[in-house]
Amino acid sequence: MCAKISFSDWQMALIEEINQGRLDDPTCDVWGCEAAVTLRRAIKEFGIKSQNNTCCYCKEINYSDSHKVWEVEHVLPLSDYVQFAFEPLNLAISCPDCNTAKSNKKVSNTKAKKAVPTRSALYFIVHPHIDSYNEHIKKIGLFFYPKSKKGRKTIETCGLLRLAEKYVDWENLEEVERIEAEAKALQGNGCNRDKIKGLISDLESLL
Repeated sequence: MCAKISFSDWQMALIEEINQGRLDDPTCDVWGCEAAVTLRRAIKEFGIKSQNNTCCYCKEINYSDSHKVWEVEHVLPLSDYVQFAFEPLNLAISCPDCNTAKSNKKVSNTKAKKAVPTRSALYFIVHPHIDSYNEHIKKIGLFFYPKSKKGRKTIETCGLLRLAEKYVDWENLEEVERIEAEAKALQGNGCNRDKIKGLISDLESLL
């Protein structure tokens, strides 16, 4: 699970001021406004460091600390939950591709207005701060295998299949299907590290 940012007293005061502006003027862009610049920067810097330059959804690593290659991810999308724009539990860091694929897709039916839901069951996808990623998704190289309904929804919502589709040599489709079948079999047979290492090696040979 990803760590949550903790805002300082002056940052909390700024967030309160911005949120009050939204209440006074519902058309106010709380996330894009000039007052939020320092907050957006702080959120990105914290997320990049605390997540070890790793996207919260595809788990791909990008060693660049440039803010241009990272996006602030709102688990509950801003379009529907603007009141949670600066809630730590609703903030993480993702790569641009996952952020774009997820966009404002529905990831919960919650009607919460005052507090971000903390129960895993209220989310359709793997929550960066609430769920254990490995309990729901097994990643082998560029392949993602769902271990739960929530894992499958995450793969679909964030377009995680794009990684294999882009880089795999699909002329070797039979070999890909063999590896996929073996990987699926592993899901129900515990963790055989030697076998997993072998599958990863096989997958890498196709990239």
